[in-house]
Amino acid sequence: MTSKSVTANKDLGVILKGTGISLIGKGSNAVIQLAFLVLMTRLLGANVVGIYFLGYAFHQVGLTLGSFALNHAAYRYFPVVENPKLLAANLFQLLFIISFVSSLLLIIIGTAVLPALNQNVYPKVYFLFLLAVPFVAWMTLQVGMFLGMKRMLPGTVVQEIFYPSVRLLMFLSLFWMGLRLEAALFAFFLSSVLSAVLGWAWLRHDLSLFSGNGKAPVPSKQEILHFSTPIMLAMVINLGITAGMPILIAYFASPKEVALFGSASRIIVLFELAIVAVNGLFAPTISEYLSQGRLTELKILFRKLTAFVLTLTAPFITACMFFPEQIMGLFGHEFAQGSNYLTILAIGELMNVSTGSVGQFLLMGGHSRLLLGITATANVLGIIVALSIVKMIGPSSFAVGTAIGVACVNLLALVVVWRLQRLHPFDRGMALLCFLSWLPLLCLPFSFSNWVTVFLYIVWTCCILLVGFSQFGQEKFMLVAINKLRGR
Repeated sequence: MTSKSVTANKDLGVILKGTGISLIGKGSNAVIQLAFLVLMTRLLGANVVGIYFLGYAFHQVGLTLGSFALNHAAYRYFPVVENPKLLAANLFQLLFIISFVSSLLLIIIGTAVLPALNQNVYPKVYFLFLLAVPFVAWMTLQVGMFLGMKRMLPGTVVQEIFYPSVRLLMFLSLFWMGLRLEAALFAFFLSSVLSAVLGWAWLRHDLSLFSGNGKAPVPSKQEILHFSTPIMLAMVINLGITAGMPILIAYFASPKEVALFGSASRIIVLFELAIVAVNGLFAPTISEYLSQGRLTELKILFRKLTAFVLTLTAPFITACMFFPEQIMGLFGHEFAQGSNYLTILAIGELMNVSTGSVGQFLLMGGHSRLLLGITATANVLGIIVALSIVKMIGPSSFAVGTAIGVACVNLLALVVVWRLQRLHPFDRGMALLCFLSWLPLLCLPFSFSNWVTVFLYIVWTCCILLVGFSQFGQEKFMLVAINKLRGR
C-alpha cells in the first residue's frame, strides 16, 4: 500500500467517523418525521394531507428565499474572522429583512395563485406556513453559526431532534383536542417558533464564550450577499423540482395525488441521508486536496466514499422497486396506489448515489456557476418532459420529470468534473458495484410471486454488500463470515 493510500485511508476514517455522528442526528430526524407523516396520513386522510403538502411546498419556496443561503456564509466566515459577534449581528440583520420581505411577498402571490389550482385551499394553510419562514430561517442560520464554531451538538439537538419531536407531540395533542388540518398547521408553526427560540438562547450562551482564532476582517453585508447569492439561486432552481412538482400535480390532478407524490418523496429523502452526511465532511477535504494538488489521494477518497454511500443505500432504494406497494402502504391502504411514484423516484435517487459527491467537486473547485447552469438545464428539462407526457401517463409524468432532473444533474456534473479535474469514482470494483445496483431494473417489467421476489432481493443484497465491502479491503472478512455460516 502506497503512502498516498495510507494518508487517504486515514482521512477516510475521520470522514466516516464524522459521517456516523451526523447520521445519528439526521436518522433520528427522519424517523420522527416519518412517524409524523404516517400518523397524519392515517388520521387525516389523503385529501387533507395533500392540502398540507401544498402549503409545505410554498413554505419551502419561502425558506429558500428567506434564508438566502446565509447559513453557508456562517460556515465560510465564522472560523476565520477576528470578530465573530459582529459577523453574527450582520447575518441576523440581513436575515430579518430578507425573510420577512420574502414571506410577505409570497403571501400576496399565494392569494392570487392558489385559487387558480381549483382546490378548496383555506388561506390559513399557506398563511401559517409562510409566517413560519422567518423562524425556520432563523433556526437554520443558528445551525450554520454553531457549525462555524465547530459546535456540532447544539445544532443537531435543536434542528434534528427537538424541532420534529415537538411538532409530532403538538400534532397529537391538538388532534386529541378535536382539531384536524389545523392540528398539523399549528404544530408546524409553533414548533418552528419554539425551536428558533431554543436555538437562540443556546447560541447566545455559546457565542459569549467564543472568541475565535481568525485574523480576517468581518465581511460587509454587501460581501456576504455577494457570496450567498449564487448559492441561493441554485437552491431556487432546485425548487423547480422539489416544490414545483406538487403544485403542478395539484393543478393537473387532485390533492390526493399530491399526497401520494409527497409521501413517496419523503421516503426517498431518507435515502439521501448518507450522501448528505458524507458531503458535509467531504467538501472541506476536497477543497484542501485540490489546493494542494493531491489528486491521487482525492481520487481514492472519492471512490471509497462513493462505494460506501452506494453500498449503504442501494439495498434500501431498490427495495422500493421490489416492494413499492407494501412500502407505500405504510401510510394507509389508499396510499398503495402511489407505488409508481415511489419506483420512478427511486430510479432517480439511485443515479444520485451512484455518481457520488460530484456537485461538491464543482463547488469546492470554484465552478459554482457551472453547477448553477447544470442545475438549471436539468430542472427545465425535467419540467418540460413532465408537461409533455402528462396527457399520456397522467400525474406519474411529474415523478418521471423529477427523476430525469436528478439523473441529468449528476451525470452532467460527473462529465464536467472529469473534463476539468480528471477525477471520477470508478474502477473495476466500482463498475461492478454500479452494475449490481442497477441490475434490479431488469426485473421491473416482470411479475414474480412474493416468495420469489423476496428471494431475489436477499440474494441481490448479499452480492451488493460483498462487492461493496471489498472496496474497503474487507472482502476477506466477508468470506470468513460466509464460511462460518456454512459451518466450515
